[in-house]
Parts: sequence; C-alpha cells; structure tokens
Amino acid sequence: MDDLLAAGFRLHVPASDSQGPASIQAGMGEHVQDEDDVAALRAELAQVRNEHAQAVTTSERGRQLAEAKAEHLRKQLAVRAEHIADLQQVLRALMLRHGEAVQTGR
Repeated sequence: MDDLLAAGFRLHVPASDSQGPASIQAGMGEHVQDEDDVAALRAELAQVRNEHAQAVTTSERGRQLAEAKAEHLRKQLAVRAEHIADLQQVLRALMLRHGEAVQTGR
C-alpha cells in the first residue's frame, strides 16, 4: 500500500460529486486562466494598436508641418533672391553713373 501512495494513488475519493476529480478542476482553472490571459493580451494589443495609430498620426502631422515650413522658407528665399537681384541691378546702374562722372570729371 505504501508503494501505491508513493506512486501518487489516492485512497479516498472526494465526498461531494459537485467538485469532481482534481484533474478536471485543474483543467477548468487552466481554461479560465487561458481566457484571462487571452483577454489581457487582447487588451494589450488594442492599447499598442491605439498607441501606434497615435504615433502615426503625430508623425504624419509633423511631416506635414515640416513640408509647410520648407515651402514657406523656399518662398522667402525666392523673395529675397529677387530683392538681391534688384539691389545688384541698382548697384550696377550707380556704378555706371559714377564711372561716367569720373570720366567726365564731374
């Protein structure tokens, strides 16, 4: 008998039929735990998806702002280049007049 007990055999069966064998209860506990794990993983996945969607939205908005800023700077650069070209033209005209004045002795 000691050999049977050492091998894990039980001598007494639970008194109540409602509880069932321990292996069935353990299996049910594992099933409930699996469902809890699945629910937790789904919640975590939903959170990660939400965070990812927010990151993508933020990134897209940042890209759009950067493009708008770059376009604004290009326009400013074009305006300044035009202004510089105008100033260069005026300077050439003044230098020509000054050159003529020096040659004529005025």
